[in-house]
Amino acid sequence: MYKLKLILRYLRARRITLIPIAAVAVAVFLLVIVLSVMNGFSGFIQEKIRGTLSDVIVEYDHVRGFDDYETLCAKIASLDGVRAVSPHLSGKAVLTLYGTAGEMQVYDYPCVFIGIDLDREDAVSGLREMLQPPGYAFDWPGAGAKLPGLIRGEQVLGGTVVEPEVGFVASLTTPLAVDRSQSKKFRATGRFKSGLYEVDGLNVYVPLDAAQQLTDLEGRVTSLHVRAEDGADLRRIKTAVLATLPDDPRFSVQTWMESQKVLIDATRLERVIWAVVLSALLAVAGFCILAVMSMTVIQKRRDIGILRSIGAGVWGILAAFVQYGLAVGLVGATLGLALGYLVLLHLDPVEAFVLKVTGWTPWPRDVYYFDTIPRQISAAWMLAFWTGGVVVSFLASLIPAARAARTDPVKTLRYEH
Repeated sequence: MYKLKLILRYLRARRITLIPIAAVAVAVFLLVIVLSVMNGFSGFIQEKIRGTLSDVIVEYDHVRGFDDYETLCAKIASLDGVRAVSPHLSGKAVLTLYGTAGEMQVYDYPCVFIGIDLDREDAVSGLREMLQPPGYAFDWPGAGAKLPGLIRGEQVLGGTVVEPEVGFVASLTTPLAVDRSQSKKFRATGRFKSGLYEVDGLNVYVPLDAAQQLTDLEGRVTSLHVRAEDGADLRRIKTAVLATLPDDPRFSVQTWMESQKVLIDATRLERVIWAVVLSALLAVAGFCILAVMSMTVIQKRRDIGILRSIGAGVWGILAAFVQYGLAVGLVGATLGLALGYLVLLHLDPVEAFVLKVTGWTPWPRDVYYFDTIPRQISAAWMLAFWTGGVVVSFLASLIPAARAARTDPVKTLRYEH
């Protein structure tokens, strides 16, 4: 009983106890917020990549691509676990847009054109779902000359607004040789937004037959994009696709994760670094507990001596101060966890309030390309952070608790008097 009374007395009466409680709370709070946002950001990146890429990509390392691709598409589509195959013809070009905003305006922008069969692409990627209104895919219902459609990324032209939004004439100019280039006119029929700046700021989609005419590559493509069945083993499918390819070293096959390995590894490494840095805050909180409890033991030597003289044992005093440290950790970790969870639930309004008051946001939209702040609230991770705060508090309390337990009651009371 005296242990509980001692713990409650020190927690209530000693304001200095608020320092380690606050330290543990801040450490757990930051771990919850930062790593939940980092996990959400990583998931956001992977989700957007999955929306723009197929599961397996077959590429041919030559600008003129390869022929007889329909036969190869049929072979790959017949493989177990493969849902659909879509051929692509891609290359570099200069996009020219002719807008009319009071007077004729011309915009030039380097881009990567991708020729696709949109009906087949629907079974492979989510391009049609990314179209921004107003958007008509490749079909323009308005007046004007009949031209192939063109869908540009939202950030192509660096975000410049071209009026009218869709329906204006565009042209692509691409090099065919060192001293020869070719242009073809299109009708800008829509914009897409994938959520990845590298894609939205560079890619334009055109019909496959128009891309073949632009590059004088009728009957040829540069890559095949494969969609697997849900839950299929992509490595197994990659191996099977490799076995169907002609004996040509210019063919290569990658899964979507292999093709984006640098980006995925970078986000994973960033999470690890933040976890290590923020975990150091728990160590700082542990040192706060160690310092405060050491001061408490020095200042309360007389109380400890009296308890020992009336029968409290070494293990009893040790347990009392360990439980005191645990109580500090429990209160601090619980406060940090509760506050962190509350802020995560209302993170967007909190960010809007901070932006309104200070004019500053930790997630500027010109750097972080999302509409709402991504976060991944994981009960397992939160329990791990809370447990970490409690364990650090327990470990930090052991040294001052052992020092208190070794107090000699006779010497203490003699010198105190």
